Amino acid sequence: MGRSAVLIEPGRHLERDDIRQRRAHLRYGQHRRHRGIGDEFLLAIGAKYGGGRRYTFEPHVAEEVFNEWIAASGVPVYFESPIAAAEMDGATIKAIETANGHRVEAKVFIDTTYEGDLMALAGVSYTVGREPNAQYGETLNGVRGSTPSHQFTIGVDPYVVPGDPGSGLLPYIMAGDGGAPGSGDAGVQAYNFRLCLTRDPVSQIVIGAPDGYDAFTSCSADTSGAGGQRRRYCGRFEDRRHAERQD
Repeated sequence: MGRSAVLIEPGRHLERDDIRQRRAHLRYGQHRRHRGIGDEFLLAIGAKYGGGRRYTFEPHVAEEVFNEWIAASGVPVYFESPIAAAEMDGATIKAIETANGHRVEAKVFIDTTYEGDLMALAGVSYTVGREPNAQYGETLNGVRGSTPSHQFTIGVDPYVVPGDPGSGLLPYIMAGDGGAPGSGDAGVQAYNFRLCLTRDPVSQIVIGAPDGYDAFTSCSADTSGAGGQRRRYCGRFEDRRHAERQD
């Protein structure tokens, strides 16, 4: 096509965010839903495991596939290069600068990040939080009263002393009901980590407690309580299942 390109990566890994942070298992495990380069990716992953198309995989295997593809393409990648500024000509991006000193001029810039930093630096308008249903006449934006799979179906006690509101809320639990269904808010989506765990002793490593770890601030819910009821626990690292080795 006679075009050249460069990739700007703010982190150290050349991966899509949903593969690196969220997807050790693709949500839709059906071949008919994947075509084109997506299907090539699943086939390449399967080959790494000695088989055909594969929907479950380790993040480092996905990264290996991406690295091989980028090496074959010859496209340069600037790692650890978060965007710091955008040079504009009216509404057109003429160049960008990164925090570590790279400057890139191009006819086309594509922001493929979750956060959209380049779009924000270019002055593109955006909304923080959820718009209310009434703003655009929609039904799936705004606060959701119920969803198919993203809410607990049984109660979780939020208090420091179970059943005692006077004892206060557990760390990071917000007071209130979350808003009326269909209303808007100014909330930002939570970030989290999803880990690959294994029962294979050969691949296990101990999950060590980080500096300053406080078990009380790590309270969570478990479904293994009697009768299927959720129980709360504040974990100790020595109780955690070992994690699979990662690069």
